[in-house]
Amino acid sequence: GHPSGLNPRLVALRQSNKQRILEFFGASAGDWEDPCWQLRHLLAGPEALPRLEQLMSLTAQEREAIALCLEKGVPFGITPYYLALMDLDSTDRQRDGQIRAQVIPPLHYVRCIVEHQADRARYFDFMGEHDTSPFDLVTRRYAAIAILKGCDTCPQICVYCQRNWEITGPMEPGAFPSRERLDAALDWVAEHRELREVLITGGDPFFLSDARIEYLLRRLSAMDHIVQIRWGTRAPVTMPMRLTEHLARLLGSAIEPGRRNVAVVTHVQSALEVTPDMAAAVHRLRRQGLQVYNQQVFTLHTSRRF
Repeated sequence: GHPSGLNPRLVALRQSNKQRILEFFGASAGDWEDPCWQLRHLLAGPEALPRLEQLMSLTAQEREAIALCLEKGVPFGITPYYLALMDLDSTDRQRDGQIRAQVIPPLHYVRCIVEHQADRARYFDFMGEHDTSPFDLVTRRYAAIAILKGCDTCPQICVYCQRNWEITGPMEPGAFPSRERLDAALDWVAEHRELREVLITGGDPFFLSDARIEYLLRRLSAMDHIVQIRWGTRAPVTMPMRLTEHLARLLGSAIEPGRRNVAVVTHVQSALEVTPDMAAAVHRLRRQGLQVYNQQVFTLHTSRRF
């Protein structure tokens, strides 16, 4: 069969993994539930590979791919929470192939990025954003929908990400646009009254501060032509503790029945990513009246079921 992350055996295994990671970092269960702790202990940067080697079993090819990422500046990062979803004691990928495939890049992929680092912005922009970006931080492919890039980074770098051509690393401070740049993009949206919907994405916009998220909501809610505000995020999968009750209430506060809707689009790639924590995070959103639905990217590992 194809168990989900709600399978009792998997839940128990991942609880054991969580304890292993907490002991490694000398942390408590309370720390685990703190998104700031998760962010401070990302498996990223110079310490990523030594720490991963102590926490899990890696194949020689996985080790080489990660080492090359770190040496050549290819974006790489895993959250402690997501690491706990892996089978830490085996490299056969029988139980965690779809999970590992999201964040541990194949060696040929890393070599290809390294080979094209000089022209990466053109070579890997397969969605053609260079030709569909009428304004800084804005992408527009449809007449009534604009994409607003709230930030250009994530805590965890997904191998399949369509913006790997511009993301430089996990939670890079310089990847959060200034208030002035955001205001200019929001002014552009305000001027284009044929727009009906704004998709806020990135990077992962749920890793903006609550204050910045509230500001974006306030600005967009003041535009009477915008009837749908949509957030694209992988936070429920990579760090569900980020979806706090406060954030859920904040997002829900912009809903005005018959006038404005707020939706959250998750990026669940595999049933193995649907955990009790992830389900609880989504439930917090739904209790506030938010629509939550999923966009799955059909990659090789998530499409081949048998």
